Amino acid sequence: MARLTDHSHCLYCGDPVPYGTEYCDEECLVLRDYDQRTEKKKDRRFYILVAVSLVAVLAAGGLAKIFL
Repeated sequence: MARLTDHSHCLYCGDPVPYGTEYCDEECLVLRDYDQRTEKKKDRRFYILVAVSLVAVLAAGGLAKIFL
């Protein structure tokens, strides 16, 4: 069996790259940055939705106590 030279893999697409290199090309670096920004936006929206839902549930519970 032939021994492979030392290498690592691209952090975005997984293609083999020379050891110590993180990305196979500039495109993968840009795409990974874009994906990370998109993921942060999704996370932010989720946390806002959870906070608004929690406030709505607590407000509804408070109103129920007042009127019941």
